[in-house]
Amino acid sequence: MLKKWKCMTCDDVANFKGLCRECTEYGTSGEVVTPVHRVRLDEFGQVHVPKTNEPRRITHEMMVNQRKSGRRLTKRQKVALQERLKAEAEAMRNAVEVSEDGLMEFGESVVESKPCCANETCSSEVCEDSEEE
Repeated sequence: MLKKWKCMTCDDVANFKGLCRECTEYGTSGEVVTPVHRVRLDEFGQVHVPKTNEPRRITHEMMVNQRKSGRRLTKRQKVALQERLKAEAEAMRNAVEVSEDGLMEFGESVVESKPCCANETCSSEVCEDSEEE
């Protein structure tokens, strides 16, 4: 992409940086009296804001993972990984069950419990009001 430069006073856009030739005032011998610099634009026509390069903090865990990523898996690790993947695939297949209506049910089904005593508001299975026989 070609860099664009813009004078902020007269909004003149140029393909090169430097002083704006229309806004900069020159003396009689050609020296610059009041310089007006152009500002770099980004690809969207906005004023370019340079990125600040912050050093990336490397932790011990990142170093260990980097070293381990280049190694080959052992036979036991491969078998364990394959078993885990098979178990996850089976769980995904079993998780999506379609009922006879064609509706998919999500979550756990709620089973209503019978009251343990004659009191209709009681919801516990063992109640203090119930008579043990």
